[in-house]
Amino acid sequence: MPEDQGGHDPWRQEAVQMQKDDPELTISQIAARLNKPVKTVKSALANARKKEALAKSEKGSQGYSKEGRNDNDKANLLPYQIAPIPGKGLGLVATRKICRGELIVQEKPVLTASGGLVGFALKQLQTQFDQLSSSVQDEIMVLYDKHAPDGVGKTLSGVFSTNALPQGVGSPDAALCLVISRANHSCISNAYHGWVDGRERLYCDTDIESGEEICTNYIQWHRTTIQRQDALQAQFGFLCGCPACMEEETLRKKHDAIRCQIGELDEAIPELAFSPSKAVALVEKVLGLYEQLGRPVPHAAEQRHCYDAFQLSLSEGNMQAAKRWIRRAYNASVVTDGMTSPGTLRFQRFMKNPMSRMQDGPCV
Repeated sequence: MPEDQGGHDPWRQEAVQMQKDDPELTISQIAARLNKPVKTVKSALANARKKEALAKSEKGSQGYSKEGRNDNDKANLLPYQIAPIPGKGLGLVATRKICRGELIVQEKPVLTASGGLVGFALKQLQTQFDQLSSSVQDEIMVLYDKHAPDGVGKTLSGVFSTNALPQGVGSPDAALCLVISRANHSCISNAYHGWVDGRERLYCDTDIESGEEICTNYIQWHRTTIQRQDALQAQFGFLCGCPACMEEETLRKKHDAIRCQIGELDEAIPELAFSPSKAVALVEKVLGLYEQLGRPVPHAAEQRHCYDAFQLSLSEGNMQAAKRWIRRAYNASVVTDGMTSPGTLRFQRFMKNPMSRMQDGPCV
């Protein structure tokens, strides 16, 4: 479709979000950050406002009170709702079809703790909690506590340790977000989460139909079913009943073997840094193995593997391949991190000039 019309392009969502976060930003500033023409961004924002106004007028025709109409308008614009899930308590459910690559929600944490999930200072956590409104406190305390599965003896520390996530790979800090913490686990998830600039993003990894549950992944992906079940029981206090865990035994063993092979190849790629062509061949093999599981390559994995292949191709002087891989890494990064994140902008720089990667030090 034409550049200035609808759709779920990530940059359009990014533009709308940027304007909501900082109303003082001009359209020219937003366009510059997104590397898009001013006219195109202006048209996209105008279309977003028209859709919002139309949704409000449709709700208003149903005779709701002003207060109720505003609440329903807000919910109507969201691609998800929090709803009961059989056997799981509450979870996130799609209110419309959500396309692969679409940002589902981005939010700031309500609680953070330095030092990670282990050994965090309860006093620091309690101080933050006491400063929140009573309604937000209630929303936090209705979350699951793995140390009190029946709800008796539930504590703030228990709720936090069960639901908070590290703020990035290897980060010692953990944070709790109210909406994304409602996304339940699946070993074959249709969404995934990550941290960018102090916000947690939940994005779509494979098309989600209206009414379908939105699930992310809580644990290390490259494990057998038994290993995943043991990790979930130990870390979160439940056993998984997702489609991947409930497969017929022969198929489950086949898929477990593929998962383990992906993990083994993932570890082997850095060891072949001095044999770039062989390492790139492993990247291609890993990406193909994901598809043997009957799903698209997860964006986070695609971003990391394609960036590795870019660096490997660059190191052996294969510029054509390097350009192809960095474009693929960039497209994945737009989904995982957003168009204006430092990582995505860095990839954009490499697309324009692959050799500029050398300014950051040796490849791989």
